[in-house]
Amino acid sequence: MNQEYTKTLAQLLTYRGYRRQALYCLFRLFEDGLPENYILQPEGIEDLAIFDASGVLLEVVQVKDYSSPLVASDFTSFFYERIAQYCQPTSKVKVTLASFGAIGSELAMALDTSSNIPKRTLKTVKGETLSDTQASQILNHIQYVQLEDEKLTEIVFSKLRKSVAAGQPQQAFDNFMWWLFTASEKRTEITRKAVIERLNNIGKFLAQRNSHISEWNVSILPISLLTPHQSTEILEREFFQGGRVRFEHIAANLDIPRNQVLAEINNAFLKNNVVVVHAASGQGKTTLAYRYLLEFCAAEFCFEILRPSDTIHARRMAIALAGHYESLQVPTFIYLDVRPGDNAWKEFVREVSGISGIQVLITIREEDWFLSRITIDDFFFADIQPQFDENTAMLLFGSLNEKYKVTHYLDFDDAWKQLGERKTLFEFVYLLTQNQSLTFKIKQQVSALQDEVNEGKLTCNELKLLRLVAVASAYEARIRLIDLVNLCDISNYPKVIVYFSPKPASIANTSSFMSL
Repeated sequence: MNQEYTKTLAQLLTYRGYRRQALYCLFRLFEDGLPENYILQPEGIEDLAIFDASGVLLEVVQVKDYSSPLVASDFTSFFYERIAQYCQPTSKVKVTLASFGAIGSELAMALDTSSNIPKRTLKTVKGETLSDTQASQILNHIQYVQLEDEKLTEIVFSKLRKSVAAGQPQQAFDNFMWWLFTASEKRTEITRKAVIERLNNIGKFLAQRNSHISEWNVSILPISLLTPHQSTEILEREFFQGGRVRFEHIAANLDIPRNQVLAEINNAFLKNNVVVVHAASGQGKTTLAYRYLLEFCAAEFCFEILRPSDTIHARRMAIALAGHYESLQVPTFIYLDVRPGDNAWKEFVREVSGISGIQVLITIREEDWFLSRITIDDFFFADIQPQFDENTAMLLFGSLNEKYKVTHYLDFDDAWKQLGERKTLFEFVYLLTQNQSLTFKIKQQVSALQDEVNEGKLTCNELKLLRLVAVASAYEARIRLIDLVNLCDISNYPKVIVYFSPKPASIANTSSFMSL
């Protein structure tokens, strides 16, 4: 696996681990009633440091979240060395151990000033560099606080319900948490005044979002809402039999992640706000994009943009998203799948590409990318062209064979030869999962339709309609339905549309009427 990809996944897991640390910090900001001019600094000294207005250190906090009871050896010797200076008899700095889990009986006894310190705990704290006296001072000085996630969350929510964010406390909470994640990374000093300003900004944004409901959840779709609502069996049938790929399919883990390309996309985002993935139809661009969203992006701040109707609509969507970022100052990720023949997308990307906190992932057909003639004069971007070659196919074969047991081919070489000259990722996956080639399936369907014409079940005009739709679909074009039925001289077209509508086992119908 690519080292950069592995590193990024590790970073993602670290962010998730910060949640309770950020929750505790938010609790202290809201509940402790600290004066307005007090300063909190996440990751400044230990997990949290608290200073007075003049910068004098008052308290350092170490936050722990262990599933097993906390023991002295859960802390490194370097931790004890660091806090020794704050634990001397003359020190006025409070040292707090805040734990979301239970504390072991031996450590609890050591922190209890009325009890004797167990020798094993004293030895652990002492390590190689501290004296017995210093170790005793540390254990006598530390104050232990046991925390409960649900209780702290409810306290914070109760504060939010009394604020300008009263109508949507969950959204306000999520945004505060991400703000604190960013503050932790930068070791930002936070005051209660800053928290109040942030709260007002969040309230302002939430009010704006309600007033712009015409775009939100209509043309701007939060990825967090796109969770599977169908059974795995239905999603699997859609995914492997040619239906348009949706985020729900990837959330159900039906795809085979292409880790090398995912790492390439992620590396591109380290230097650019806009990344374009372009390839021919059937090469898995949309699947790659959705997998990237699922693996690398926070769902609460990730949005899919539907096709803008014109440049005015594109600018309106861009303004809505720019307002979202400017109000909340949290990293925002946007996914845009460019439809064939669409040009308004360029205006949308131009508008948002200059906002440092917004990243845009674009998938586009090779032909449309070439015709767009986008250059760095329009906006800065990185472009990636994923390849479907024999090595990629071999990895897919191995994963699909492990997951679904491909028994109808002797080995990879046998399946690869069956694919024919024109090889696409979609056709290869279809071949492996459906036990027949896509070409053969379509030939069967064409033959069945011809038989229906001969038997009088279909008219030549109705077959002509389907033929035109199939050609348009091959070029990923769009056709006005009323013009199509007039050209084919079909009066009762609703009945024909129903007859040709996509059926679970039908590939040709699905791909054809997708363009209507």
